Amino acid sequence: MSVDQPSTFNLDALDLNPKALEGRTVVITGTLPNPRRKQVQELVERTGGKVTGSISSKTNLLIAGDKAGAVVGAISQLDKLCGLGIR
Repeated sequence: MSVDQPSTFNLDALDLNPKALEGRTVVITGTLPNPRRKQVQELVERTGGKVTGSISSKTNLLIAGDKAGAVVGAISQLDKLCGLGIR
């Protein structure tokens, strides 16, 4: 069974709290088919978040697309060991 993906993703159509991710550090990993990584990064920044390229103790949110399995598995293990509280 396949799920139809919309061909476009319009960030301007979203009515989001501009401070929803204020003070949060976000890591994006894996393949994001739609919306694209750049669009997700813009969305995070538009809502007050900061996107970084690597996971650390400052990471609050992990957005994982396809082929992020190894990263997500490692984070799950680190989360258990270190209590980082990454979602």
